[in-house]
Formats: sequence, structure tokens, C-alpha cells
Amino acid sequence: MSTTSRGPIPADRPASDTSALVPTATTATRPAEHVSAGEIAEFLHDLARFRSPAAGGQPGEHAALLARKTELLDRIADQHARASTGPHHPPTTPPTTSMAPEGHTP
Repeated sequence: MSTTSRGPIPADRPASDTSALVPTATTATRPAEHVSAGEIAEFLHDLARFRSPAAGGQPGEHAALLARKTELLDRIADQHARASTGPHHPPTTPPTTSMAPEGHTP
């Protein structure tokens, strides 16, 4: 896990500032960065503080949180795809299992 700072985190900004939660054209077109456990924890922390519009929350904050969730899950999927098909991790085949009862050989 990297200990380098990536700048301000959501906890550093006011709750009403949702601008950093919305992906921009730049973030959407550059290669996905590695998703850290800290980013996931940060998102879950923000999700726990979130109030849906039905419970009196702001629709803009809801949209920003959904956009951030989508971006994070896309990066995780991309990271998984690259890890499972990269030169050091060739595609694997699922293990085969026998349907024979225990102690019997097919």
C-alpha cells in the first residue's frame, strides 16, 4: 500500500462540497489508478454519512455519490481485469470437481 499523499481527501472538505466527487473528462479518459483500501474505506465512510433525498438529503449529493461509486467500481473491475490477464497472471481455468461421493473414484 502506498503512503504517498494524493492531496486533500473528502474529509478535508465541507460536506456541501461535492465537486470532487464527480468524475471529470480528464479522470474518465486517463488510465485507471490502483484502487487502495484507503479509497474504499473513505467511500464507505462517506456512504455511512449519506442521507438519501427521500430522507431529506440533497439530490446533488446523491448524484455525486452515485457517480463516485460508479467510478470506483469501474476502476476495481479494470484493475481486476488487468491483474487476471496480465503477463504475470495468465488466465486461469476453474478447477474441476468430481460429482462422485466421497471415497469413490469416477
